[in-house]
Amino acid sequence: ALERLRALDHTQLDMLQLLAAGHSSGAVARMTGTSERSTATVKRSILTTLGVHTIADAISLAMQAGLPSVATQPPQRALPRAQP
Repeated sequence: ALERLRALDHTQLDMLQLLAAGHSSGAVARMTGTSERSTATVKRSILTTLGVHTIADAISLAMQAGLPSVATQPPQRALPRAQP
């Protein structure tokens, strides 16, 4: 599982962390300053890279691999925050 996670790039890992924290795709798009279409594209690339079918499966894989930041912490890199 860890080897598959190492195949994720920083953008994919950041998004996986945000989704694991319970943020919706729309919220992730706003938080990262990208479009919802770009967010959907990155989500699909996460699934393909990890060889899973759902984001829930991707999060489960990350937790099984012992990636604590996915389960318990915000992303390690600072992402732009949406302005209220």
